[in-house]
Amino acid sequence: MQTVVNAVSQRQSTTQENLSSDLLPAPILRLIELGKYAEASDRLQKLPRSPLIMETLGVCLMRSNQNTLAVNLFRRLALNPGTTVIRMDASDGLRVNFATAILLHGSPSGALDILQDLQDRDCLPAVRMKAAIQQWAKGLSFWRRLDWKWNRIEPANTQVPIDFELGEFPFTIPHAKVAAELPSDGKPPKRTAPKLAA
Repeated sequence: MQTVVNAVSQRQSTTQENLSSDLLPAPILRLIELGKYAEASDRLQKLPRSPLIMETLGVCLMRSNQNTLAVNLFRRLALNPGTTVIRMDASDGLRVNFATAILLHGSPSGALDILQDLQDRDCLPAVRMKAAIQQWAKGLSFWRRLDWKWNRIEPANTQVPIDFELGEFPFTIPHAKVAAELPSDGKPPKRTAPKLAA
């Protein structure tokens, strides 16, 4: 029994650490740094599957408005197979990403259910999501708001307005480096053909 407990706790510690962005191919990391999430997701889908690749892909899908694909991907990553139960070894980062995808898919109640099981319930992404849901609920009609408050039932086709970046990558993006390489208008420089030697 002790061996099983140790194995589970060991898996938890490894899944909760930020992975190194050096494990991603440089061209894909560059697309992410530049905010070209649709292109990055296209390339990520062609790579061999790993936790880093899959979670990065899920965030890119959310950020490129491919919410249904993101929900399906995070459902496979976060849930025990054939159940609706979140894996014991799922990191807070993975849970936050799954909650974000569920929220974007129109289920604030589902997002809140996932967020209540975080080890760090006060992490910034969770706080932002809860605040967005709370603000959304204030805009509901009296009876809808009552139904939400008492029964956690949201109206069909619910869209919670979000004013923050979607999802959390399982690594840190060096924003300062990217900003320094971009011109003042914020657009990436145009590629020019290399000069040929005479």
